[in-house]
Formats: sequence, structure tokens, C-alpha cells
Amino acid sequence: MTELKENQKAYWQHFNDFLFKRQSTLKPKRNPLGEQWHVIKLGRRVHLEVVANGKGNRVEVYFTDKKERNERRFALLERDFKDASIREFGSEVKWELMPANKLSKISLIREGKVEFDNNEKRNEQFLWLAETAEKMHSFFEPKLKELDID
Repeated sequence: MTELKENQKAYWQHFNDFLFKRQSTLKPKRNPLGEQWHVIKLGRRVHLEVVANGKGNRVEVYFTDKKERNERRFALLERDFKDASIREFGSEVKWELMPANKLSKISLIREGKVEFDNNEKRNEQFLWLAETAEKMHSFFEPKLKELDID
């Protein structure tokens, strides 16, 4: 494993520890991979991803399903909750239907370079990632449960 991958893996392990200490309701993957993203389950065929890379931090809701169901789920959510999501998260929330793919996403992005081995900036990044992911989770989870897509 490369040094970057080792640092990414350690970063996400520290993030898991951070979530545990704050008694977060989020349930991330227990054993993080050495990647720029970390997965948190949100619902059936839907997950949150927290991302840290050279461009900054992102929290994204990903819809990964068969293309037709994915597009339908995304369209219903967008129709019923896009305005509410903008009120909740601000105009920075981005809704992206990707018709060429099996996935679509809703994102919030925080600009700024992430240095995986910089322990001084970690807590600030973790706090933003945790607060944003928790807000997105509590906003979208009940709405996803209401949708009848099968």
C-alpha cells in the first residue's frame, strides 16, 4: 500500500473514532479503505459518502440502483424536496442526475486542500464532515423511506 493510501486509511479510521466519541448516529464502514472516500449507509441502494481529497471535503448522497429506478427515485426526491434541501443546506447543495450512469448524487462541498497527514486540521475537517453528513442523513433518510420505488 502506498504512503498516500496508508494516510487515507488512517484519516478515515480517525474519522470513525471521532464519530464514536461524539456518539454520532452515523454508521460508517468499520474498516476503512485507503481511498479518498468513506461510505455511510443511508438506505437501500442509497449511501452517503464523505470525501476528502486535494480539492477539499464533500458529503454526497449517492443513488446506486438500476438506471430506471435511480432516475425515478432522484426525480421524485428532486420534485418534492429540492427546495426544502436548499432551505436546509443553502444554495451550495448540488443535485446531479447522471443519466449516462447508474448513479446520481446530491452534494455539499467545502473547498480547501485536505492533507491526510496534517493532524492539526483534522478535527476541523472531521467536525464539518460529521455535522454535514448527520444533517444530510437526518434530512434524506425519512424522505427515502417514504418513496415507494420497487
